[in-house]
Amino acid sequence: MRVARARREGQFYPPSIPLHAPLLGGGRSYHQPVSDPKPLAERHCVKCEPGTPPWSSHEVGQGLEQLDGWTVEDSEGHMRLTKTFKFKGFMPGVELVNLIAKVAEAEGHHPDLLLSYGSLTVHLFTHAAGGLTENDFILAAKIDRLLTKS
Repeated sequence: MRVARARREGQFYPPSIPLHAPLLGGGRSYHQPVSDPKPLAERHCVKCEPGTPPWSSHEVGQGLEQLDGWTVEDSEGHMRLTKTFKFKGFMPGVELVNLIAKVAEAEGHHPDLLLSYGSLTVHLFTHAAGGLTENDFILAAKIDRLLTKS
């Protein structure tokens, strides 16, 4: 019960941290259209070449509906997905960075990670497209799935 509530509130329990540990709470992609019925977390990122069109605002809105707690912000003239995970201490963030790194490397799509004492902020956007693509939403969903598996 405690874990389920913490997950709903955006808190994170890394697999190696005991459950009693205190924590604080563009254009369409050419490979898989936003209407693909397969859940984002079950899809795979594909290599984007320079000139790949970013998703339109409408597609970004549809993608956000499939994610939990992610927001879109403007950064240096492009949209990016952002989510901050909060915890008590430093090591839970390090463990989450390591989990994300494994998934990101396997997908060939790498987020910007900002680790601070008590929080980890994840930023996603596709450099080759100069904005958001399906790859960003796929990786965001896979990051969220890491938290439900722990």
